[in-house]
Amino acid sequence: MNMDIYQNMQKYLKLLKLNESKMSKEQFIMYAPELERLRKAIIINANLILSHFCLSGVLVLKNEQPAVINNIYLNIKAVLDDEKSKGGMKHLSNILFQTYSLDDFLEAVCDLRDKVIYQAYAPYWLSHCKKIKVPDNWAGIKGEAWYSQILDMFWHEEYHIWVSVKEIAWCTCLPPVISRKEIHN
Repeated sequence: MNMDIYQNMQKYLKLLKLNESKMSKEQFIMYAPELERLRKAIIINANLILSHFCLSGVLVLKNEQPAVINNIYLNIKAVLDDEKSKGGMKHLSNILFQTYSLDDFLEAVCDLRDKVIYQAYAPYWLSHCKKIKVPDNWAGIKGEAWYSQILDMFWHEEYHIWVSVKEIAWCTCLPPVISRKEIHN
C-alpha cells in the first residue's frame, strides 16, 4: 500500500482537528463545505486503509475456482455486515473524528481484521493445510509436518513460522490448526 495514504490521513486528521478545535460557530457554518470535503477525504482514505489492512493476509491459490473465491468474498462481506449492524463501523468512524488519531483507528481495526481472518478466511486456509512427510531431516524436522499448499511451505512447530524447503524464506501467516474459540471470537 502506498505510504502516501497514511501520510495524507495524518495530514487530514491534523488539519481537521486544528480547524474544529479553533473555529467559532460562525466559521463552522462559513467553512462547512470545506470541512465536509476534508471529512470525505478522511473517509475515503480510511476505507482504503481498512480494506488493505483487513485483507492483507487473505491469500488464495492462483488457480482457485471462481466459486471458491466468491465464497471467501461472501464470508468476508458477512463479517463486515455483521460488524456494521453491531455499530462497529460507526465506532471506527467515531475514533477518527473524535480522537483525530490514525494510530487509535488502526488499533481498533485490529479486532475487525481478526474477525475477517479467523471467521471468514480461516476455513479456506485450513482446508489447504495438511500433514505430510518432510524431506529428510530438513531444518531439524523429522517425519511429518503441516504443509500449506497456499504458501508451498512447512510449519515449523518450534518457531511458529512457515518455512520453505526450496529457498531461504519464511512467513508468519495463520497456523495450520486454529481453535474453535479463535474462529468464533
